[in-house]
Amino acid sequence: MRLFVAAAALAGGLAFSFGASAQYDSAASRAENQVGSINRSITTQERGRALQQQNQFETNAIRNQITRPAPPPLVPSPMAAPLRR
Repeated sequence: MRLFVAAAALAGGLAFSFGASAQYDSAASRAENQVGSINRSITTQERGRALQQQNQFETNAIRNQITRPAPPPLVPSPMAAPLRR
């Protein structure tokens, strides 16, 4: 008999805690879902910004290569030539 009462009390307590937590979890889940959505949005924006920055960096590097004058060709100096024997 005591076992039955203990089991019933335990089951009632669990049912109450699940009911209360289900109500709390739905609100928490909504908030957590919203936070998760915001975090995903921020992450997506960061990735897009990083791609834009990388593209701009590469564009600037190419632009600098195009506009920079080519160095004059290296002509060996007759003074610097090694002596032949």
